[in-house]
Amino acid sequence: MSNNRILIVEDEPMLKKMYEKILVDEDFDVATASNGKEGLEKAKEFQPDVILLDLLMPEMTGFEFLTKIKSDELLKLAKVIVLTNVFADSHELLAKGAEEVLLKVDYTPEQIVEKVRAALTVPEPKPI
Repeated sequence: MSNNRILIVEDEPMLKKMYEKILVDEDFDVATASNGKEGLEKAKEFQPDVILLDLLMPEMTGFEFLTKIKSDELLKLAKVIVLTNVFADSHELLAKGAEEVLLKVDYTPEQIVEKVRAALTVPEPKPI
């Protein structure tokens, strides 16, 4: 079992279940939330390494969630991969601390797993 914790914050039940299943099958420890407010509560108790974040959700948008996560001392190191179906300002999201901004329709679940793995990989230090 992997020690890597993944939090999926997604309001669409089918997508949330699909991402959860493929990540669990890949031995990740997975928690889910259906909106940003629930996601923030789950993040505080679960302490995820990576967060898959939808942008358009009830109760708290992905933008608000990202701002709150990145200003929280215990949570700011979590890597956030934004998964959305809407065109969003990638530069703004990256400036707020997102690792990547991906359009859901452009990526298979398997490719999402690879993006999660890449986010968990610590880059080699560059030689001076």
